[in-house]
Amino acid sequence: MLLLASFGFVAVGILLIGRNPVVSVLCFLLGGLYLVPRGITLVRRRTMLRVDAQGVLLGGPSTFSRDKDELVSWQDIVAVVLWEQEATRGRKMAFVGLQRHEGLPQLKGSARSKRWQRIALATVPAHVPRQVAIDSRPVNLWSLDRGKLATAVRAFAPEVPIADLATK
Repeated sequence: MLLLASFGFVAVGILLIGRNPVVSVLCFLLGGLYLVPRGITLVRRRTMLRVDAQGVLLGGPSTFSRDKDELVSWQDIVAVVLWEQEATRGRKMAFVGLQRHEGLPQLKGSARSKRWQRIALATVPAHVPRQVAIDSRPVNLWSLDRGKLATAVRAFAPEVPIADLATK
C-alpha cells in the first residue's frame, strides 16, 4: 500500500508541475521519502538474512548503513521463529525472529527504547513472545525460502528448531 501511495504522490507531482509547483514539489518529496530508500535497498542488494556455520545474520533496518546488522551465534539461539503480523486489507507481513537465551544483550537492529518497543509490539499477535518480536526482521523487499532456511538450519545447527508461529 505504501509503495502504491508513494507512486501516486509522484504521479500527482508530475501532473501538477505546471499548475502548482509548490504542491508538485511536496508530492515528489512525500513519494520520494518512501521510494528512494526502498530503491537503494533493492540496488545495493543488502543481505537481510544469512544462515551459516557461524550463526544467523539478521540485516538491520537501515537502508544506508550496515551498522545495525547482527550476527547471532548458534550457541545463543534457542529457536528460529517465523511469524506474521496483520497488515492492511487482510494481508500479512512475514517476520523472521530469533528466540535467544535469557539475559543476552539486545540486538543492534532491535527497538532499544521502551517507547519504540511499545510501538513495535502494539500490533504483534499475542502468541508471539515479546522478545522474539523485538528481535525479528520483516520479510520486506526480499523473499524468504522456507525450504532453504530449514536446510541451512539443519546443516549448521540441527539442535535448533524452526518454530512456525505464522497463522495460515
